[in-house]
Amino acid sequence: MVFGIIFFNVPKIELNGENYIKLNLGDEYLEKGATASLWNKDFSNDIKIVGTVDTTKIGTYKLEYIIDKNFRKETVFRTIEVVDTIFPIIELSG
Repeated sequence: MVFGIIFFNVPKIELNGENYIKLNLGDEYLEKGATASLWNKDFSNDIKIVGTVDTTKIGTYKLEYIIDKNFRKETVFRTIEVVDTIFPIIELSG
């Protein structure tokens, strides 16, 4: 009897840019994407990005980058924090 081990490798995802981004309220978020490769073959077009970023609302948003190949799944996250750094102006009258 012969037993064999089959290794199912999955392409490795690498984010373009940082995995944590801090934006001011109202700034535009530009998605930089990600790349995926295995054994010198490009699988970047197979990456699915799940999640949204709303820069009109303060909060923390997570984008999930997923590739599902060879019966295995690789997931990488990018966190985008939208903050309000503009201090309010208080005017007293009277």
